[in-house]
Amino acid sequence: MEKVILTVLPGLFVKSTPWKNAHKYFFEGIYKETNDKSMLMWMERGEDFIKGVNAAMLKIMPKATEQERAEETRKRFLEAILKGIKLTPSLKNKEIINCFEKLKSKYKIALITTSRLEAINLILEELEMTDFFDIIEAQVRDENQNQIVEKFIKRCGKPLLFIGGDRNDAYYFCKSQGIKCVYANLENKDGNKDVISIKTVEELKSFL
Repeated sequence: MEKVILTVLPGLFVKSTPWKNAHKYFFEGIYKETNDKSMLMWMERGEDFIKGVNAAMLKIMPKATEQERAEETRKRFLEAILKGIKLTPSLKNKEIINCFEKLKSKYKIALITTSRLEAINLILEELEMTDFFDIIEAQVRDENQNQIVEKFIKRCGKPLLFIGGDRNDAYYFCKSQGIKCVYANLENKDGNKDVISIKTVEELKSFL
C-alpha cells in the first residue's frame, strides 16, 4: 500500500483569498449584467450570501431548470476563482510547495476538492501546478468534503495524514476513521478545529 498524505489546496499550498472573495466577483458580474444594485449588497454578506446567489440566478435565468441554474452558478464561481487567482499577489505558499516537492520521493500527495474535476484542472493550470498532485479526488455530484474523503478512502485506502484548511467536516470524519489530522492555519484564523494546528512550514515538517 502506497503511503499517502491527503491535502487541500486553498489555505495550504496557496492563499485562500480567491475562494473567499469568489462571491464578490460573482455578484459584481451579476450587477454589471442587470444593473440591480441589490446585488452589490450581497458582496459584503457573510455565510448567508448563498441566498443572494439563488436570487441572482433566478433573476438572470428565470425560465431555466434548477439543474441549469446550478451548472451556470458553478461556471460563474469558477470564473470568479480564476479571476481571484490572477489578482492575488504572492498567491503561492512557496515554502510549503517546496516542502511537499521533497516529500514526493517518499509519499503520494493527494488532493481532495469540492470542485468538479474539470474545474480543479483549470485552477491547477492557472496556478501552474498541473503535475503537482499524484491523486485528485474531486466532486462528482454535490458531495460535501466529508463524503469526498470517504470516497477517497474507498478508492485509495486510509492516508497517513490529512492536512486541511478551515472547514471542519473532513476533520471529524478523518478522526472517526483513526486518521491523524493537522489544521494548516497558515493564515492565522480563529476557530478551534479540535485538531493540531500549525502556523509555519517548520511546524508542518515536524509532522511529516
